[in-house]
Amino acid sequence: MKSLKIQRNLFLILFLLATLAVILMLSSARWYYVYPEAEVNKVYRDSLVKLAIGAGQHRDMPFSAVLLYRDSMIGHGINTVIRDSSFTGHAEINALQMAFKSYGPQAFSKLNHDEMLMLTTYEPCAMCKGALCFYGITRVVFYKPKAFVHWKRDHVNELKYDLRIRSSGQADLQDSIIGLFQEKLGIAAQSE
Repeated sequence: MKSLKIQRNLFLILFLLATLAVILMLSSARWYYVYPEAEVNKVYRDSLVKLAIGAGQHRDMPFSAVLLYRDSMIGHGINTVIRDSSFTGHAEINALQMAFKSYGPQAFSKLNHDEMLMLTTYEPCAMCKGALCFYGITRVVFYKPKAFVHWKRDHVNELKYDLRIRSSGQADLQDSIIGLFQEKLGIAAQSE
């Protein structure tokens, strides 16, 4: 009787470990559609190449991106990490910033972001992916994918972040700062 109970518990533990392994594999898998070459306009592909060469000439990694809205280019960017000494100087961020500045915050937010497409020479990193998701730009086509090792490192860093992040418990500090500018910014009191 006791050995049957031990076997059942061992089986349950193994089953849970196997289930956890499958969940981890699925959560780390990158699911994406591969666009046929014909669907990426040659003009935009050539623009990406020219932009990437420009980045390389500034001694930055030769990465580039273009942001399209209804098949019109509304922003483009190159890697400017070295040139501008800015860790946010990624091609996708720079393309987003160009579109955001040219339209302005209100007009940019009114665009149908489902009709935007980011074309990029290299798969967006976690920071760029975060910015794209934040602005609702979920259609992305890249030419070169990141290595599996890159994504594993990012998953480990995300897990560390999630385990270490803490609230100070003093949300009223931010609320009081926002309160100073509520009328000027035309915003309601923030409470999350």
